[in-house]
Amino acid sequence: MVGIVGLLGLVVLRLVETKRNARFFEPSRAALDRVASRAYRLLVFGEIPTTYRAWAASRARALTHQSVVFLVGLLRSIERPLSRLNHRLRASNRSAQVPSRDPSPFLKGIREGSDENGKNTQNQLESNP
Repeated sequence: MVGIVGLLGLVVLRLVETKRNARFFEPSRAALDRVASRAYRLLVFGEIPTTYRAWAASRARALTHQSVVFLVGLLRSIERPLSRLNHRLRASNRSAQVPSRDPSPFLKGIREGSDENGKNTQNQLESNP
């Protein structure tokens, strides 16, 4: 509805201007026309001055760097607690799921004087205070 009213207002304004043979607000409209044509040339043909392009490129580079540093820090701050939690959960699940096995004969024979269950004999305890 607003668009239709705006179009009708523009048509009425143009009709009045053609009957008067003069434009309303001539100086300000001429200035706005110059700004619009300059903006069009800048957007279409890329006539942005080198200083503005260099400034925009350095700002974009700095912004990109800061955002990457922030995201890496965020990832690391999330990764540490999750890896600790993962380690705890795996350790608790592994100890609950894996049945205890008898130690191998090699491990049983590592210490001198141990009996078949891997416990120290009385003689070894008495000789080593």
